[in-house]
Amino acid sequence: MKKLVRWIIIGLIVIAAGAYGISAALAPLEVKVTVISPKEANVFFTESGAVVSGSDLQIFPGVSGDVQAVRVKVGQTVRAGDTLLEIDPQA
Repeated sequence: MKKLVRWIIIGLIVIAAGAYGISAALAPLEVKVTVISPKEANVFFTESGAVVSGSDLQIFPGVSGDVQAVRVKVGQTVRAGDTLLEIDPQA
């Protein structure tokens, strides 16, 4: 009989501890609310360096002579077959 009473008391303690833990977990949390609004942020930085092309290409004509006209501008996109410059055929 004493063992049964002891197990009942232990069971009641375990149930009480579990109920306390659940009630503590379900308690509302206190939070702080802040109102935000859009603002302008000035973000800038200064950096020194050099801009370098990822690849370089040298072009050599099949003939020699003076350049009469350059048909492209610096930075212009060109495709295969585009005329880049004209060479004077008389030179």
